[in-house]
Amino acid sequence: LSSFIIYPLIIMFIKYAMTILYKP
Repeated sequence: LSSFIIYPLIIMFIKYAMTILYKP
């Protein structure tokens, strides 16, 4: 995989993880 694919996936994963962590 190229960084062009990896970086958006990392950002998407971080946003998804933050959504789970901050929900009660």
